[in-house]
Amino acid sequence: MANKRKHSRTAIPVDVSIHCGNGSVYRGIVRNISMSGVNINIIKVHDMGYCKDGLLKVRCGPKDNPMIAEFSGEIVRYEDDSLIYQLHHSDPVSFKRLKQMILGRMENPLDLLREMKYNADFSLNYLYLPAMRESIRLFVQNSVESVFGVYFDHSVTTVHACPSDSLGDLRITSLSGFNGSVFGNVILMAGLPLARGLIAKLLEQKNSDVDLPHIIDGFGELCNMIAGGVQCGLAEEYENISLIPPVIFVGDHCNYNSAQLYSVKTHFQCNDGYFIVECLFSVV
Repeated sequence: MANKRKHSRTAIPVDVSIHCGNGSVYRGIVRNISMSGVNINIIKVHDMGYCKDGLLKVRCGPKDNPMIAEFSGEIVRYEDDSLIYQLHHSDPVSFKRLKQMILGRMENPLDLLREMKYNADFSLNYLYLPAMRESIRLFVQNSVESVFGVYFDHSVTTVHACPSDSLGDLRITSLSGFNGSVFGNVILMAGLPLARGLIAKLLEQKNSDVDLPHIIDGFGELCNMIAGGVQCGLAEEYENISLIPPVIFVGDHCNYNSAQLYSVKTHFQCNDGYFIVECLFSVV
């Protein structure tokens, strides 16, 4: 039978335990592990009976400072003294711990990132997507707070949603792309009056002296600065993330979306009004 495995396994002999629904706990040692499943050596594997979908706990840190990653999944195959556990779901923190542990043991960590990018047909969406969303949400929030604190001396807060009429009828939208191991767009949207006020402060001019070409150029640069903060956050894990110059739209229908990319949208309120930052991104 052809080997259908799509994710490279790495031998990392760490402690694991499977916690079954009936209260039984089975402990073992990892033989090899990938981003999709674990081969676990368990001496009393035949005693596990009908435990098919117990909670898997993996020790990802050193013994003197263990970090536990938890996964739900199912046992897909029993062998003589081991079993194969397929990963289905996890929380963002657990997924990151597993990923960092595997990356730290691989001779070429980029191989893992390529596998995740091109073999996302398995349940990586369920495992990876929550962690990626949370990371990007924090990158966007930190970048916005930093940019507004430095250039506008504004306090910025996140809100559940901008009021429906807060952006006004005439909006301006700037889209800054990024490409590399992760690709996507950072989109900044605001009402034209708020954009005029922000660019006037950025240029240290009166609102009345800032015309539409100034607003377009300045708003594009503002979006580029926010995208730069997201780029820095992504670069901690992924190399060679490059920014693409912004594109600006002005009008009453300035929405942009993509069926191929995932979205994290954050609504903000500053001293002078509301605005939205959305990040569209690939799974990896």
